[in-house]
Amino acid sequence: LEACLLFGAVFFYGMLRSGLSIHLRDPDMFLAQLLYCIFAACIAYLTVDIRLRGVVLAVLPVVLLPGQFTLTPRALRLVSHVSVSALALAVTLDWLIHPQQMDVVADMAQWAFACVIIVASSWVAQRVSELRLKLTSERESLSSVLDEVQVIAAHDPLTGLINRRRMQELLHNEWIRKDRLRQTTTLVMLDLDHFKRINDEYGHHAGDEVL
Repeated sequence: LEACLLFGAVFFYGMLRSGLSIHLRDPDMFLAQLLYCIFAACIAYLTVDIRLRGVVLAVLPVVLLPGQFTLTPRALRLVSHVSVSALALAVTLDWLIHPQQMDVVADMAQWAFACVIIVASSWVAQRVSELRLKLTSERESLSSVLDEVQVIAAHDPLTGLINRRRMQELLHNEWIRKDRLRQTTTLVMLDLDHFKRINDEYGHHAGDEVL
């Protein structure tokens, strides 16, 4: 058990601190760490004193709770299924390794109780994860709409050029930058002479095309 815990701590710390995990699909290795915690809990179930197994079983549901803020509901279901299966495997291996300590009724009762807690914790974590993903999607949609509104508010709808208000903001910022850096600046103006003739002779639609 000590070797298992030490290896996990060194491995994940080394992967994260060295930057090697950046190239993975999950750079934080969150799912991998949860699965390793389940594996370590099963090792603990096989190695600790039989009177402490209740504590080990209580750890498994806790493993699921941090995942609600990072993992998807599908990943949480996977972790839940792995937890139940791994615990069943640990109980079976314990019967094979320590047949003299085998108490089928007590062990099955503990396993069933742990499974109920794991499933319940997984259900809560999935609901929280779904709500988190929904809020994230709504926030991104709102941010996209706000970006569009800002573009519309700062640009002319016909030409796509910045409008007068945005131009005044840019000129003000440029003037401040000029004073701060003690540099000169240049303002270039372009005027279209006799543009009114186009609107008068060909109509405003043609004038818009020209612009």
